[in-house]
Amino acid sequence: MVKVCSQSYYLLQQMRKQGLDVGCLQVVLQSIVISKVLGLYALPAWCGYVSRENISRIDKMLQKARRYGFTSTLHCFEELLEQADDKLFSGTVCSNHCLHHLLQPDIDRCTFGPS
Repeated sequence: MVKVCSQSYYLLQQMRKQGLDVGCLQVVLQSIVISKVLGLYALPAWCGYVSRENISRIDKMLQKARRYGFTSTLHCFEELLEQADDKLFSGTVCSNHCLHHLLQPDIDRCTFGPS
């Protein structure tokens, strides 16, 4: 993932050379690089298996985006993980979410001892 995202920086550099402004570069960075880290690879599902070394590699790759001028925001792996968790679990509290019925206890089905 780090290799693929780093290769995307070449594309962003070419876009900047063609005159794309910083705001548009941020949108492209978000849609190409950050989306790979967050959504495409299901970050909440695999984050527990990431070693400190790989987290450091991901953070360095994200720091390059700021250093190269593709974004004014410094992203980090822990921050992206927190955002992904918030997004995943905030949807489940909505009553129209497909998993809502599994997360809300049904008092009628619970037994608290002999009846």
